[in-house]
Amino acid sequence: MKNLSLFKGRPIKYVLSFLGFLFVTSNLFSQGHDTLWARTYGESESDRGNSVRETSNGRLFLAGRSRMFGVGDSNIRLIRTNMSGEELWSKTYAGTDTYPLHFDKKAFSDTYLLEEDLFQLWDNNDWTNRRLEKYFYGSLGQLLIGSVKYWVESTSTWSNNEIKTYTYDQDGNNIEIIVEIWQNNTWLTLAKFSSAYDAGNKLTEFFLAFFQGDSWINEWRFLYEYYVDDNLETVNNERWINSSWVLDYSNSYNYHDDGKIYQIVTSSLFDPDIGVSGRETYTYDNVGNLIEILNESYFNDTWNFLNRQTNTYDSSSNIISEISQSWVDSNWINWSRTNYTYDTAQYLVKVVRMNWFSNSWSNSQKESYNYDGAGNLSEFINYIWENNNWEYYGKHIYKHTFFDSTEEFISLPYNLILKQNYPNPFNPETTLEYTLLNPGEVVSLKIYNLLGQEVARLVSEIQQSGNHIVKWNASHLPSGIYFYRLQAGDLVQTRKMVLLK
Repeated sequence: MKNLSLFKGRPIKYVLSFLGFLFVTSNLFSQGHDTLWARTYGESESDRGNSVRETSNGRLFLAGRSRMFGVGDSNIRLIRTNMSGEELWSKTYAGTDTYPLHFDKKAFSDTYLLEEDLFQLWDNNDWTNRRLEKYFYGSLGQLLIGSVKYWVESTSTWSNNEIKTYTYDQDGNNIEIIVEIWQNNTWLTLAKFSSAYDAGNKLTEFFLAFFQGDSWINEWRFLYEYYVDDNLETVNNERWINSSWVLDYSNSYNYHDDGKIYQIVTSSLFDPDIGVSGRETYTYDNVGNLIEILNESYFNDTWNFLNRQTNTYDSSSNIISEISQSWVDSNWINWSRTNYTYDTAQYLVKVVRMNWFSNSWSNSQKESYNYDGAGNLSEFINYIWENNNWEYYGKHIYKHTFFDSTEEFISLPYNLILKQNYPNPFNPETTLEYTLLNPGEVVSLKIYNLLGQEVARLVSEIQQSGNHIVKWNASHLPSGIYFYRLQAGDLVQTRKMVLLK
């Protein structure tokens, strides 16, 4: 876009120029401003820049409208650059002047997702494998599968143990987690956690059910209610007894005027004679740090101290110590203490846990934390205090995968919409849904394996505009990653799905 000129300088970040100036920040001409670089993109005076965003690693995403690129009168032009503004690639989408062009704010944070958590124990002066957790994500960065395997020493191999499969609604809320366990060389469904949300995407229900025989048996559920300001008001716990939900207990939440939680009051609903049974009170310092959590029980019409936790912080509001005490014979008696240490970049690097013994603090456990170049936690080592020395106990080794969500959240008009299949992962049947905006086009929907081989042809016909739903049963195919490709006229979209048996 020739009239999309971009400037980067100090202390401002970026300013877009098109037919005048669009000030992304307000202090372009502030004292001490230095231009670091300036670039122009596009081919015509009619090309206009609309938006610019920077990701956490310094890359840029530019959006604007163009008549020189694409086939429409007001096509949408998307450009990705490096840290110096040099164009890496660009894409053009047919659009209209009335279609809103913007970037969703939540999209512009490059993210590293946890991919692997390897837990090892210190045994015979060496680290030995114990448990391996792996995580698989969808195209929007949502967790789809979490798997757990245990190390079999006799065969030096990993053995399946558990799989959790996550399902989401159209707003990205997690609505179901299915838990399966590995027994007798097959996956058996064990349990599911289900969630429901209101129109404002606030959690209203969370429940657990176990799979027995060929049906789901409810176990418990939590019901959530909110104040008009969306703060949590009550959480009611219910248990499934004799084929009906029975109230167990309730937590009521109270807040300070600034929105910080002040108190949680617990009441027994299962036994009305008990009524209010306990409360937890939170106290903050003048900068908003939580400095005390006080637990009390209610009996004989009196509130009685049980235990408390007191916290201290450094000048950066990092917590540096927690002390837990119990109320015994009208005195606070030390129980445990945790100290936190940070590096100069404010990363947590060490945690020391101590117990109160013989009127002094005695070491119990220690944790050390290491990070990679991107600031992700890469290693967590746990020590125990034995014979007046810190001895290795266990460690976690973390691997992360880079996820850049930007393109998934860019608002662009489409004449063809292919949705993510559901459920995903699936076994053995899943539902594919798509929307056609242009009527009377030849439509094909095909399934491919990782080798690019066509394994199924679900649609091959002329279809009218509107929403279309196709079910696919893959019982004859092995577990793995598959791609489904939708073509309508000259438009093509492809998505990935996982068959997990």
